[in-house]
Amino acid sequence: ELEASKEAAGAASASAQEAADAQLTATKDQLKSAIEKGKKIQKEREALISQVESMKQSAGAESAEHDAVLSNLSFWIAQAEMEEREAAAEVAAQAAAEAAASQKAVAAATATAESATAQLEALRAEMEEREA
Repeated sequence: ELEASKEAAGAASASAQEAADAQLTATKDQLKSAIEKGKKIQKEREALISQVESMKQSAGAESAEHDAVLSNLSFWIAQAEMEEREAAAEVAAQAAAEAAASQKAVAAATATAESATAQLEALRAEMEEREA
């Protein structure tokens, strides 16, 4: 009976050992799988971080480019406004010069007309003297 008990205990012990080994193997496999999943997740995380950094740099470059374009546009607008003011001033100066020339021409025409009127008056006076 003792012998049978020892054998039964040995068999139970062996069976328990096999079960424990099988459980240990299963746990090791699960652990390896979890480690592989963790590595895969870490790689994906690093790839996402890299993408975000790349997007940040790209956005920064686009922002700098946008600022440069705005600065350029502002420069050209200011340049165009300055040229417009200069052209308006030139047109105003030309108009003033033409007005002054017209005034001189009117003054000259008035002087000529007054001179002609004076000559006519002198001729009339001379004719009246002759008639008298």
